[in-house]
Amino acid sequence: MNGYHDFKKKINIKLEVLKKEEQKYNKTYLKVHDELKNSLPKFILDIYSSMYSRDDDFRTYSTYVMTKFINDFFSNSKARFTLRIIDQEKDEMKCKITTRDTNPSNIPLSKKNMISQSLKKNKPLIYSENKDFHFNTNNSIETKIFDDYVTYCIIVKDKNIPIISVNLDVKGTESVDRMKAFVKTNVFTIVCDAIALYYKTESSKKELPNV
Repeated sequence: MNGYHDFKKKINIKLEVLKKEEQKYNKTYLKVHDELKNSLPKFILDIYSSMYSRDDDFRTYSTYVMTKFINDFFSNSKARFTLRIIDQEKDEMKCKITTRDTNPSNIPLSKKNMISQSLKKNKPLIYSENKDFHFNTNNSIETKIFDDYVTYCIIVKDKNIPIISVNLDVKGTESVDRMKAFVKTNVFTIVCDAIALYYKTESSKKELPNV
């Protein structure tokens, strides 16, 4: 009977923790939603209208979108946006654009990684919810430079080869909660879709082997 009592007590404790977590994220989602009612429409208008009002190459436009997203929504925190493109000779996803000074290292597609898993699931994936697929780059998670991140494979070849991925690293509890809210409410997907659309538009005009 003591064993059952201890088991039941542990379950009740876990349920209380889950309840608190749910309440915390609900509050975070509501807070983000309230903020986005005013800021998101303008942000979306800016990044999509810029496709036609600016004469940018893909690299310049992607940098503009990622930097604007960081400045508009993570300006008070440590965050990094990274775009990777495939190095076909090495079969690696190579960092091409980042909003911070230090470039993360390459990710070999032969190893277990979040980019390939994102392609498989066809959605953005959060590290803390998919730790088994994490590939260590620069020890940024292990050394607590960042606390969490989301990865999304946005361009694919032949349905199973990643071509371009984007990654958002964040630091601090508030930023992690905000990032998760952006992912769960599809805001992150909307931002990435703009970059993917620009790439496809440019690709239809000319080949883009080098980004």
